[in-house]
Amino acid sequence: MEQGLEKWAKNIHSRLIVEKDTITFVKNKEYRFDREEVDAIYITVSTFVDPHLWMCQTPGEIEIVKRLPMEEIEYDIPEDFTLIFKALGDSNRLKIVQCLLQGMGTTQEIAKHLSISEAAVSKHLKLLKEAGLVKKQKHGYYVEYEFLIEKINYLPYLFYETMRI
Repeated sequence: MEQGLEKWAKNIHSRLIVEKDTITFVKNKEYRFDREEVDAIYITVSTFVDPHLWMCQTPGEIEIVKRLPMEEIEYDIPEDFTLIFKALGDSNRLKIVQCLLQGMGTTQEIAKHLSISEAAVSKHLKLLKEAGLVKKQKHGYYVEYEFLIEKINYLPYLFYETMRI
């Protein structure tokens, strides 16, 4: 049964990893449990969003909820999902994100730091804004940009949901 549990768990969810000594759930971070400390594992089915890996742990117990598909999966890729990856798919835009995360907020500051023109920075920021990754706010003569970190924090969930992993 020991090897069977590991093999069987792979069919529950691609982000559930059962190894000899540990059980790992990969969600927004890794949740790792020593198998010796787990007395019971409960598996429940649900019609919740797919793919969904629900994990609940109380002392000695782990509950896993596996989705039961009730409808055909659509294979369309949402436009906003594509925009995010396009916006992050350029090294200058990634450098701009680094600048924003370090507190540089204006096109002038970013252009000076990266040694590129303000016009180029503005074009890149426009794409990042269209993807919902930055917001802008006018302060006097300057426009300040802020990177929306919560959008990136949510990206793994969006990826799993869209790609049906």
